[in-house]
Amino acid sequence: MRAYQDSARARFRRVLGPLPARTPLKARVTGTLARVGFRIEKVIYESTPNHHVTANLYVPNGKGQRPAVLLFCGHEQESKATESYQKTAILFAQNGFVVLVIDPISQGERMQLTDATGKSLTRGGTTEHTLLNAQAALLGRSVPAAQLWDNVRGLDYLLTRREVDAERVGCLGNSGGATQTAYFLSFDDRVKVAALCSYVAAGERNLELTGPADGCVMLPGAGQAGLDLTEYPLIFAPSPCYCWRVATISWTTPAWRLPTKSCSKRIGCWASRSR
Repeated sequence: MRAYQDSARARFRRVLGPLPARTPLKARVTGTLARVGFRIEKVIYESTPNHHVTANLYVPNGKGQRPAVLLFCGHEQESKATESYQKTAILFAQNGFVVLVIDPISQGERMQLTDATGKSLTRGGTTEHTLLNAQAALLGRSVPAAQLWDNVRGLDYLLTRREVDAERVGCLGNSGGATQTAYFLSFDDRVKVAALCSYVAAGERNLELTGPADGCVMLPGAGQAGLDLTEYPLIFAPSPCYCWRVATISWTTPAWRLPTKSCSKRIGCWASRSR
């Protein structure tokens, strides 16, 4: 098992390609919203020089170090401002967790292809993801790798905060955010626990049912390297990983049932679906 995990991890890193060097984050807080029991800080940091990442940091009131969570957003255009993600972050903060919610590339405050007034030139973030990933592939790079690096640097920032206990860090995400989570937990061993929601477990079946996903989740060369979507939580084992899907997303049902049941038994991953 360990040999296979090491092989999968090495193949994943090879497919990611070279990642940037760590450079100064130049993080700053541009505003603060006071709420009952916690506050929300508006954060900007640079994952690479002059490449700005916007995020919201939820900080519980009180003293001492707290467990921390990276919350990765799905494909909602509003990203960190999406109501369900705000509610998730608030629930964690009310229970004593520091939470960093990051805008992915081409969502929230991070649209890349705009006119001079800042208006998007495409139909939305998922279209941008696909266009950018096609361009990046010509240079041997990818949007998933760039997004992963934004998230790695987000954790770097989180661990600079005196409120955070570095030994108690987790990550979770929904849909496209679940794929971000899967890539992240396979790469960064500072994460101790993870949760995947609305995550698809069989790449071949997913392609058969819906075709290619948008560019932020399609990692060029992954199939050729023998990496399916079950590989990423497998790499994370034996650390705890909870897999949860929403039953109303009917197209995931055939892709989920057997592969996930088999994988979850093998690696000790909790898997469930809502009723």
